Amino acid sequence: MNITENIILDLLPLYFEAEASEETRALVESYFADNPEFGDKMKKEYEQGLPIAFAPALKPEDKMIILKKTQKFLRFRSILLNTAIIFTLFPFLYFTFFDFEGRTFEGFSWVWTDFGALSWMFGIVAWLGYVVLRFRMRTSGI
Repeated sequence: MNITENIILDLLPLYFEAEASEETRALVESYFADNPEFGDKMKKEYEQGLPIAFAPALKPEDKMIILKKTQKFLRFRSILLNTAIIFTLFPFLYFTFFDFEGRTFEGFSWVWTDFGALSWMFGIVAWLGYVVLRFRMRTSGI
């Protein structure tokens, strides 16, 4: 089987992070022995600051911190979306179920006027926050 440079490039992240099997390590080292300039170039790139493909492996503690922050962020985004939907639709829910068949509840009219406007204001703020979060996620590559 002919081992090409692209195959070795695919294996380099595992090789440099010492996560490759013995057979894979031996394959990469034999390719470096056959092509010393390529091997030197890759080792220098690894030592100088890796390209994205060769990003160093994170410690398990760092992975857990990143996972917790991501979970917290996604939970906040979900709560914000739910809040936006609920506060936007709540005045319609009141209107549909409580001002029904021509009946009027004058004692509850403040719910539709004051609370409805307040509810929509909270809904608008929540929608704006959600849109900002979505924009930041798309521009940051998350």
